Amino acid sequence: MSESKTEGLGAGLMLDEAMRSVAAELDAIAERTDRLHDLVFSTSSGSPDAAGARHVQAIDSNIQILADLSAFLRDLSETLPGHDLGDPHTALRALTLNSLKSRIVGRRREGGEAPGGETGDLELF
Repeated sequence: MSESKTEGLGAGLMLDEAMRSVAAELDAIAERTDRLHDLVFSTSSGSPDAAGARHVQAIDSNIQILADLSAFLRDLSETLPGHDLGDPHTALRALTLNSLKSRIVGRRREGGEAPGGETGDLELF
């Protein structure tokens, strides 16, 4: 990622705002994971086998962890009002999805994408 893509992003970003943005992203991931859980559980015929049960439990655990991390960041952000994030450019370069980067710094894309949106950069495998 070139520095020009992060230039200007995050200027004046407050730590509590960044933490709330990350919390919103975690909430969105937890919600999508919950829908995945419903899909995995509903496609199994009858009771899942031992491996299937472990997968369903892992999905449940991930949902709980995401929700807990989100709540932790949100609560922690309330203890840090007014703390400037400083220069977030180095941290922003670690984010490979431009849409996520924009949501973290509180900017909307041209299409009006809100924080936690499900759209992202196309990745081909």
